Amino acid sequence: MQSVRVLVLGQGFVGEYLASLLRMHSVSYAATTTDGRNGTIAWRLPADANTPADFSLLPVASTVVVTFPLPGCPAARRLLDGYIDHAQRVCADHPRLRWIYLGSSRGFKEVPSTRFTKPDVSAGGPRVEAEECVIAEYAGHVLNLVGLWGGARQPESWARFYTSPERLRSRLNDRSLHLIHGADSARAIYA
Repeated sequence: MQSVRVLVLGQGFVGEYLASLLRMHSVSYAATTTDGRNGTIAWRLPADANTPADFSLLPVASTVVVTFPLPGCPAARRLLDGYIDHAQRVCADHPRLRWIYLGSSRGFKEVPSTRFTKPDVSAGGPRVEAEECVIAEYAGHVLNLVGLWGGARQPESWARFYTSPERLRSRLNDRSLHLIHGADSARAIYA
């Protein structure tokens, strides 16, 4: 089986930008989607913990980017341990994997939140639990993204969520608005 530098598990919104950047820099990569569209590998982590995932479909990579949400630490362990076992079976001298997990900002409930604020796992639920697991148990990196835009995702279309000036004012008083373009997210991962 072919090896690549980067494996993108879930080539969705950010994954498309990342794939474009990797091609531009001639970095070998492979990506998955649930249906194998656009030359990706058809693969998914089964929702049922008792259903084994078929990691044999995936190439061995030195960096794995996980773009889809994992529902808790058990799911994170199942994915990461399963892939590590697969990589070691295929390549006995495989180097240590670099994990990058795209997270969310829902664990940051403290107002104001800063770059030093610790996420509240109880507020963020299973997704934040998975993020903490990737960091603590696998020395992985979590990139918490909020306000993703680019392509068809345009901020002006978000106004529909704020049906009155009061609702918009309330939201803006509660939090600041942060936006990051999909291309900038890809650059942060590539760095």
